[in-house]
Amino acid sequence: MISKIKFLIEKINKNFLLLFFLSIIGIFYVFLFLYLERKILNISNTYHPDSVYYLNRYSVSYFLSIDYSIFENLKNFYDYFFNNLLYLSIIKIISEVTIIVNESNFDFLKDTFYRNVVKFNIFFYLLGNIFIIKLYTNIFKEKIFDRKNLLLLIIILFLPYKTHLTISILKDGLVLFLLIFAFTYKKIFSLILSIILGTSFRWGFFLYLILFINKKIFS
Repeated sequence: MISKIKFLIEKINKNFLLLFFLSIIGIFYVFLFLYLERKILNISNTYHPDSVYYLNRYSVSYFLSIDYSIFENLKNFYDYFFNNLLYLSIIKIISEVTIIVNESNFDFLKDTFYRNVVKFNIFFYLLGNIFIIKLYTNIFKEKIFDRKNLLLLIIILFLPYKTHLTISILKDGLVLFLLIFAFTYKKIFSLILSIILGTSFRWGFFLYLILFINKKIFS
């Protein structure tokens, strides 16, 4: 019994250490990547046509707002489910929260609207990485520090294109997060939630799931 407890503690410690260090590395990596693109490579934050579209349309084409009641927001979500306006609505809410925060006395929280949207995307990028790491530790168990396995994990976590999408105002990072959520948790509720939110982000989201779907999701 004691030996089993010790084994469990060691396993938890190893998993936690891996999760902790890779998460810290991920935070530094994503902000370093952001600095590289904006300051060194001089890639504009509106390089992509969709970025310009979001910035021009979020204050007009939205259906969610903190000014609406919960019932109104739920009704609007249902009414505009297939209109691909969920991301514009999220940006609208972020803009509303930004105004409230910037008018408050909490100076350390004040920032520009655009940067807050990017922070929002970065948060879900890092959360998605945590889900991937947890899945990795469940699959490889005692081989989590195997060089080949660890190298594969690092490549998946820090794919440059994945990070590139994250540090913009594009919705692709959130779409990817929903796919990661569905395939790492492998439960019916995560699949249904991902389909509902993902379809409201992008019509073709369900096709992404079909391409990678497997029986394990329903276990």
